[in-house]
Amino acid sequence: MPTLTTVHEGYNLFSTTIGEHVVETDIPLSMGGADRAPTAPQLFIASLGACIASFVVSYCQRVGVDITDLAVDFDFELEEKPIRLTALKATVRLPHATLGDRLDAVRRAAEQCTLHHTLELFEGLTVEVKDAVAAD
Repeated sequence: MPTLTTVHEGYNLFSTTIGEHVVETDIPLSMGGADRAPTAPQLFIASLGACIASFVVSYCQRVGVDITDLAVDFDFELEEKPIRLTALKATVRLPHATLGDRLDAVRRAAEQCTLHHTLELFEGLTVEVKDAVAAD
């Protein structure tokens, strides 16, 4: 996969280039942000919701389940010391579908999401810091 780069644009606003797209993030108001863009944790949850939704849509389209107005709601908590997201809960809503015996299959489809697997099997994150001397 290609490298994604996040750049500080000034005044606690960040932009990340993803192919031809740019996504902005701000930090929370409590940390000096200005609410100009979602926070990184909000985008993390949004990405997880979009990933789950895409896997559910793919399955439902394949088997003929109505996906009209499909939505994924996310509940989560923000814990301190260390600061982190906890108690993540996704609720997939298919308001025009009657799933019957496909209910578990839809749940399994949601659980096939790349980000869901990443969280379940997370092996850690390496952070490397390069200064002016070590920059490539």
